[in-house]
Amino acid sequence: MTSTKEVYAEKMEKQMEQWKRQIDELEAKARAKEAEAEADKADAELKKQLVEKVDGLKQAFEDTKNKLEQLRRSGETSWEKLKGDIENAREDLRRGIDSALSRFK
Repeated sequence: MTSTKEVYAEKMEKQMEQWKRQIDELEAKARAKEAEAEADKADAELKKQLVEKVDGLKQAFEDTKNKLEQLRRSGETSWEKLKGDIENAREDLRRGIDSALSRFK
């Protein structure tokens, strides 16, 4: 029987995989904008903002990943304490990715 902690951790891992793909996609788009920005000075600031946003998302992803690893190492009775931190990190990461994706539409 799978514990609630394991079900939650597996759900988060699947979400993290999706976010990783989205961050990679955003990074590729931001890097493409970087090349375009060289031709147009006005785009340079946008490129800079997008690259900074992606860098921030990558850091947030790693932070969330580390929290998930802490959850996996936690005991059955203490994992609930970590769940709140992970939920906050998850929501921040989701909002950041959604915001960055909307800038490419």
